[in-house]
Amino acid sequence: MLFNSLDFIFLFLPLTLLIFYYVSSKHRIKVICFSSLLFYFYSGYIPGFSLITTIIFCYLIFKYKNSLYYLSLSLPLIILIFYKYYDFFFLNLINLFEINYLKKSNMPIFLQIILPAGISFYTFQIISFLIDNKKKKEKITFEDFCAYITFFPQLIAGPIVRWHQIGFQLQKIRQNEIIVNLYDSLKFFVSGLFMKVFLADTCQKFTYVYNEKFKFAIENLLSVNLIDYLSYNFFITFQIYFDFFGYSLMAIGLGKLFGISLPQNFNEPYKSKNIKEFWRRWHITLSNWIKDYLYIPLGGSKKYIRNIIIIFLVCGLWHGASLNFLIWGLYHGLFVIMYSLTSSYWDKLKDYMQIFLTFLIVSLAWPLFDLSTSDLIYIFQNFQLDTNDLIFNEFRLAKKTVFITFLLILTIFTFYINFSHNIYNNIKATKINASIFAIAFLLCLIFINWSQTFIYFRF
Repeated sequence: MLFNSLDFIFLFLPLTLLIFYYVSSKHRIKVICFSSLLFYFYSGYIPGFSLITTIIFCYLIFKYKNSLYYLSLSLPLIILIFYKYYDFFFLNLINLFEINYLKKSNMPIFLQIILPAGISFYTFQIISFLIDNKKKKEKITFEDFCAYITFFPQLIAGPIVRWHQIGFQLQKIRQNEIIVNLYDSLKFFVSGLFMKVFLADTCQKFTYVYNEKFKFAIENLLSVNLIDYLSYNFFITFQIYFDFFGYSLMAIGLGKLFGISLPQNFNEPYKSKNIKEFWRRWHITLSNWIKDYLYIPLGGSKKYIRNIIIIFLVCGLWHGASLNFLIWGLYHGLFVIMYSLTSSYWDKLKDYMQIFLTFLIVSLAWPLFDLSTSDLIYIFQNFQLDTNDLIFNEFRLAKKTVFITFLLILTIFTFYINFSHNIYNNIKATKINASIFAIAFLLCLIFINWSQTFIYFRF
């Protein structure tokens, strides 16, 4: 089920809220658990049962601590590795040695599913819980643990939250001590929905046009126009940006409707002055998780280059089981190392130049999220520069106007509007602001049918 769907907005969400506030406070955590599992089962009953099995097993590990506690951490990792990386790591070996019974197609039906939604997110969340609470004597009920893992606003695509960020808020819900600001909640949700429907998904329409031309060129062994590729690169860069930005805002808004404050996961990273700052502002909770549970245990800065390479390879694999994501992770890792070695020179550049160069470095790698490695290799080997052969030239005047206007809007939204600061601090509950959000919401509903799945739902 998608946040940007009519089923969610007009059926699932209002019914869940109605039941949540109708029942007594001591039963509201149960409502969160049940509704969140229902939300997840919408993606398929096999992923749903896999999630429930993992939750039960890991809670038993936590409750009955023994000498095998850390060894038992391997279960959620084994499930993640099997569903997400089995084909990537083992399919070639299986085909090489013709071990047919190890092919997924010959396994029981419950093992054949490609990838349970959100498995990368909830696996990391479970692992952090088990590590952080190994020696604590806090009594945590199964109900609270289930709500912590499955809370639907963050279940599929984050943020990756820690128990200390959520546990006390669940107690406040049970004790009926929550204060819900409806305007504040809807402000975040509508802002995110607007970004998704009008910015991210409009970018997607343009990237689709370019993708189709690239596909035609590859199939017919034709050259690819460099300007077309750079235009595509621009649109995929902003599609991913506003897709994740929009989701992050919607998740925060949905959490607030239930009296739960989720951590900020996105802080306008394209305004970063260097690649290290980018990773402090992009997918903040993932970066913090990798730092706390991988980078520091590996020795941190004592073996800096080795550890940076390792954590960014892991980061790449976390996003997807393909060579593309490994290259993407390594690419970012190498630029982080390069910045660390040259920061004394880099930091002397003008701020606008630092921001531009960082944006350029980051954006050049985003096609790895969208095109296959073989397609990218072909495109790079067959560039040509002919201004008479541009996709832009095929547009009618009206579409050209939309194209140019939209580029300006993307640039203004990204670099000239301090959106994160404003939405957290400055956009107060006035009649004018409420009217603006109401109009934005109605516009989103009109165009919501052309909206697409969130990119990070794939991870």
